[in-house]
Amino acid sequence: MDPVGTIYSWTTTHRAPTPEFAHLVPYTIVVVALDEPHRIRLLGRLAPTNEAPSLRVGLRVQGTRERSAEGVPLLVWNIIA
Repeated sequence: MDPVGTIYSWTTTHRAPTPEFAHLVPYTIVVVALDEPHRIRLLGRLAPTNEAPSLRVGLRVQGTRERSAEGVPLLVWNIIA
């Protein structure tokens, strides 16, 4: 089951910390408070199809599991209507 929760906080990166991330800039990292259990908070990338300027605390999101080109597991969040 994919995680569901609300945005607790976020930041948008406009400068890649290393050359490996240059193709992703700008990207937004969100902190999401899960619905259950006990409002655990998870960190993940906002899906690139979502608009970062429209973000607000409390916005509902659903996470999906993806793998980077290098095979690293990633948690990607999508805004749900």
